[in-house]
Amino acid sequence: MDVAEQTAVTLDAALVREAEALGIDVADHLARELAYAIERRKRERAFQEENAEAIAAYNAHIEKHGIFGEEWRTF
Repeated sequence: MDVAEQTAVTLDAALVREAEALGIDVADHLARELAYAIERRKRERAFQEENAEAIAAYNAHIEKHGIFGEEWRTF
């Protein structure tokens, strides 16, 4: 990683010590998890954009007719 591309984050010191004691490379783990979160968010947004019409139609149907079996729900 280029030094100019690094950033600082604040973490709970006790968690960092525990992770390091278990042999976890905190910086590497955070970078991988952040990359995963970014890709997941991109997929979620793409799905929502690609299916916006169907989602809107479903929501309109539920608004008009309610949820199937709603009268028997116990929650």
